[in-house]
Amino acid sequence: MAVGWLDLSRYADTHGYHLDAGREMWKWREWVIDAFNRNQHFDEFVLWQLAGDLLPNATTEQKLATGFCRNNMINFEGGAIADEYLAAYIKDRTSTFATAFLGLTLACCECHDHKFDPFTQREYYQLSPISTGCRRRDWMAGKEMPRLCSRCPRLSKPRNWRHCGRRF
Repeated sequence: MAVGWLDLSRYADTHGYHLDAGREMWKWREWVIDAFNRNQHFDEFVLWQLAGDLLPNATTEQKLATGFCRNNMINFEGGAIADEYLAAYIKDRTSTFATAFLGLTLACCECHDHKFDPFTQREYYQLSPISTGCRRRDWMAGKEMPRLCSRCPRLSKPRNWRHCGRRF
């Protein structure tokens, strides 16, 4: 089951552009596998991936779960225009969010409305800001490699996972 979620969320061990350099997303992959193996409640699974770092007193694992929001391709090319790729990253994250959580593709409404589509172009751009919270400018300039967390708990040990008490 975890493989389907990893595919849907665009998991990859490399950045995907011209250099296709490696990146450290395996910690998030292991978290997803562990969450499926523990049969984590879906509402908690979703909440942690979309906003785990925003929860009060967020644990390392809740922050690690937000790797879902960091799975898009990243360009380190010297001539890349930072704002252009930032817009591409936001588009990719918005599209992935809609596919994973709404079961919809939003490719058309990025540019125009369709009579029978459930989303309008205006609604697409109202949905996009959820993806703008990830800071990427330093990554694009090659100043630092993206990392999910500086220290990662051993994912094979049992843990006390507490529900945050909120509903998504």
